[in-house]
Amino acid sequence: MEEKLLRFVKMLAVKDKLLRLEKEELVEEYREMSKYTLFVEGVLALVEDDKDFFHFSALKEEVFEVFSLYRFDKSLDKSLIAKINKVITAFNSIKDIDDDTEKRDTAMIDYCTKEIIARGFIFTDPVSLLESFTYDIDVFISILDEDLSSFEDERFVLASLNYFGNVFKEMYEDEEIREVVKNYLEMVKKKKGLFRGKIKSYAKDMNKKFFQEAE
Repeated sequence: MEEKLLRFVKMLAVKDKLLRLEKEELVEEYREMSKYTLFVEGVLALVEDDKDFFHFSALKEEVFEVFSLYRFDKSLDKSLIAKINKVITAFNSIKDIDDDTEKRDTAMIDYCTKEIIARGFIFTDPVSLLESFTYDIDVFISILDEDLSSFEDERFVLASLNYFGNVFKEMYEDEEIREVVKNYLEMVKKKKGLFRGKIKSYAKDMNKKFFQEAE
């Protein structure tokens, strides 16, 4: 379980950095070899589990920019080179789609639809959906820290929690993680205020979907 959690957090961290940072910032972020290694491992996990994310073509360019830091360094560990080559092979496998504007647009719409379903929330525009992606790593780390109280926008937190339950269901089999998430859902359901019907229903539906057997 710990190995899967570590792999998942690497993937979320890389996804977050790719969305938040400009190309130059990204290169500086991973210039140190230890961080570079984490980047390669995170990107590999991402292409293995969520390859369609890279239909956003600029992201592949950013990955190659970081890879170029040490990709041709003769002292680079062979296992790391193998991981880089796996990523490149994965990128090549979607090249035909990305080279065709119509196919790429369709693939991106399909990907966004899949993400909306996984998060269980209808986002009003693509920007809001991408913003939801950037919550994932912070919400994940906060779960491990056993404190989800610092987030102001409950919708995005719930979207991330719903996403975790759908793409990494084993995560909620961990007793401590399960307790943290259930407590947060209970807090959302009990919090009073006008126009909270939808957000409370969202929390109730998640509680029933992921924790019904445990209650």
